[in-house]
Amino acid sequence: MEKEVLEKLLVIKPLINGKKWLDVGSRNGLNMISLKEFGARSVTGIDINSDRFNEFDKYAETYPTLKLLKQNLYFMDPTKKFGGISVFLWSMPFIEYDKVMIKIKELLLPDGIVLIGIYDNVYKEHYPYDRCFIYQLFIKHFKSVKKINKNDGREDKGQWIIKLECPY
Repeated sequence: MEKEVLEKLLVIKPLINGKKWLDVGSRNGLNMISLKEFGARSVTGIDINSDRFNEFDKYAETYPTLKLLKQNLYFMDPTKKFGGISVFLWSMPFIEYDKVMIKIKELLLPDGIVLIGIYDNVYKEHYPYDRCFIYQLFIKHFKSVKKINKNDGREDKGQWIIKLECPY
């Protein structure tokens, strides 16, 4: 497994707790492997673009219980529920924010958690309007919103990992 992927995600290890996970935007599946290595009971990864799925092939034999699917989040079966949902590379148009949060809450078990990874500053700032600041979106949909990783005092640098709990 790629060392830099594992190192960036070590902060989430205590949160995995044998849950059934959905990884949204899995790309090549490396984040799925991290979730499994950190103790996930099972991991299903989805992405609307399968261009990088072939990179997962070299890990498939080692992790036969991981599922990587070409799937749109909006068309996920609402009867399938997950104890954890990860979106480690938040990159979607502003107009989709509420729709994504509603679908995530629909797929989340009542006591489940959501982990969001935000790297690009465009999602951290008040852009394009104050009302779209990413924290405001999360607070609108979840009672508990907490940034769980530290960036050596550089709040605007590197990836934020945000834990969401208790959906409204």
